[in-house]
Amino acid sequence: MVPPGAAVTVTAPRAATVLAPETGRPPTAGSWVSRGQPLLRLVILPGGGELARAQEEITVAEARVENAQAKGRRAEQLLRDGVGTMAELEDAQAELASAEAVLRAARARLDLLQTGRANLDVGDLSPITLQAPESGVVNSVHFAVGQTVSDGAPLMEIVKPDPLWVRVPVYVGDAAAIDRGVPVTVVGPGDPPEAPGQVAYPIQGPPTADPSAVSVDLFYRLDNPEGRYRPGQRVGVSVEFGGATEGVVVPWSAVLHDVYGGTWIYEALGDGVYARRRVEVRDVVEDFAVLSRGPESGTPIVVIGAAELFSTEFGIAH
Repeated sequence: MVPPGAAVTVTAPRAATVLAPETGRPPTAGSWVSRGQPLLRLVILPGGGELARAQEEITVAEARVENAQAKGRRAEQLLRDGVGTMAELEDAQAELASAEAVLRAARARLDLLQTGRANLDVGDLSPITLQAPESGVVNSVHFAVGQTVSDGAPLMEIVKPDPLWVRVPVYVGDAAAIDRGVPVTVVGPGDPPEAPGQVAYPIQGPPTADPSAVSVDLFYRLDNPEGRYRPGQRVGVSVEFGGATEGVVVPWSAVLHDVYGGTWIYEALGDGVYARRRVEVRDVVEDFAVLSRGPESGTPIVVIGAAELFSTEFGIAH
């Protein structure tokens, strides 16, 4: 799992239309982004109360354009009459170009407010660029280019995959016996039995539990510099119990499971005579099972062929 504070959600500061960043396409889920990297651009939509103001801005901009056009015509006439200068004409032309740009932007904003269309001249709309607040992997993307999003809408989630937290649910009856100060060994589901695993270190996590499973959660920090493990991935964890306890140990191959999850072994009573006995497995260490309840030490049991005895007894394949 991702540690608290290692996941950042990028949200829309206001209602807006999403555009791609100037550098190309927005990053997709699974992409690595660096802090400060442009993620996307937003064309901010005016609020509902700004419609009248947008219309007023168009009226003012149109008046500026008309005034600049008239000023330009006068400058041209004065230059032809020999009483004006080229500099005055260039100033009038520059003022006209500026006024026309303001008018285009005002019309584009009003059009966007009224219709929500995204196929407008981006240069006239002055979009803002959202950058990655932290370096990490894009975990999810919640928008499409051209989509209109609401104020505060989540756009993208960025997570730091190193380190990760490992949440280990343990039976409440065993929680007190586990040595919380000792690191644990983490292995992947596909690792071979001889794999050494990776060390994870105990940390203080939230006091969570699952009443339906009668379990409490222990948390460990797992370094993940190469990104081998992913948030939400299932792993195997070997924990160490504090103190030394005695118990009967049997080969793991001698233990059978019924359809209800019960565990059994077969006791050898004599030549060709066997009895099925219920056992409770406390732990499995390599190829051996440590029993919390079962036969006394020294009791002969079936190690090879136990599954065949089970099938013969119940007439089913095991």
